[in-house]
Amino acid sequence: MISVTFIFVTKVSISDLRERQWYYICIEWENFNRHNESTGTDCRILRTLDRFGKSAETSVTNVEIVDISSTTMQFRVRSIVEFPIRLTATLQNAAIAHPASQTFIFRESTDLDVFFPFLKQDTDYGKLCIIEEPLVTGYTTMGRLIGDISIEKCYFGKLRTKDYELSTFDVEASAYKRTASFRKFNYSVFALLFCLLVSRTSFITR
Repeated sequence: MISVTFIFVTKVSISDLRERQWYYICIEWENFNRHNESTGTDCRILRTLDRFGKSAETSVTNVEIVDISSTTMQFRVRSIVEFPIRLTATLQNAAIAHPASQTFIFRESTDLDVFFPFLKQDTDYGKLCIIEEPLVTGYTTMGRLIGDISIEKCYFGKLRTKDYELSTFDVEASAYKRTASFRKFNYSVFALLFCLLVSRTSFITR
């Protein structure tokens, strides 16, 4: 029995698209033995370049860590879109159970506050992974429904909650520093007022 594999490489050009816009791009295989019968489809979601020639693999343009404590993690995520989309944020580490995911649904550019509570102290929660799912449907040339397309990208690594005792020590130390600074400020003001009072008394005596 002889097995033969054919590999075809074809360049396809699509014109008249708008800049910085997302499109479904599908490759569809038709059965020549049966008219208008599709045997398979491979679809992706891609974005055209902006006017500066910059590409994008995801709608998320910025992810930053806001705060990490002994039991919580907070992030801020910036997403730029002009269509309905569902964004799911998850902490992923294969060695431990995943905490509950945070899901957002929106239809325009927005800043998202992603918050994970009730975490274990001093624990490595791995990476912050974000799944984007466009909530816009479409159809291929052969009439197949385009759906269940998503983009997944992970950020950071070895995201670890703080040790409770160290975290408490930092808070107490910070409070002590503020108190000491306030006392020092009061002493400085008192010394300044005392000097002014002495100077004024000396001037009156003269």
